[in-house]
Amino acid sequence: MHRGYIKLWRKTIETSFFTNPKIFQLAIFLLLKANWKESKTLFNQQEITIQPGQLITGLFQLKKETRLSIQNIRTALHILCNIGFLTIKSTNKFSIITICNYDVYQSGEDETNKQDKKRDALGSYKI
Repeated sequence: MHRGYIKLWRKTIETSFFTNPKIFQLAIFLLLKANWKESKTLFNQQEITIQPGQLITGLFQLKKETRLSIQNIRTALHILCNIGFLTIKSTNKFSIITICNYDVYQSGEDETNKQDKKRDALGSYKI
């Protein structure tokens, strides 16, 4: 089953959490699970709209899917919030996690592709 891909930028290795395997694991997991397009879901008979870069989850769901401890997840989420990687809107039933700048880093086209298309349309550049 084809489920798509995410862009993983090389500058990821320059982030403050790259050297912490648990935080890095959770960050990549959240990128992989985040919606790539707007969708609607029902929760407790209420329709919730989830935007690109968002996901609905909870601590126990994250524990089950990542096999990290609840304490490791809480610590990682706290750090990822503090450095501006994500925001969390919590209720007593679930949390909506939003990856900050998701649209910038996961857009359909990057500058290199745009430049290549421009180059193709105009012909080769002279060096």
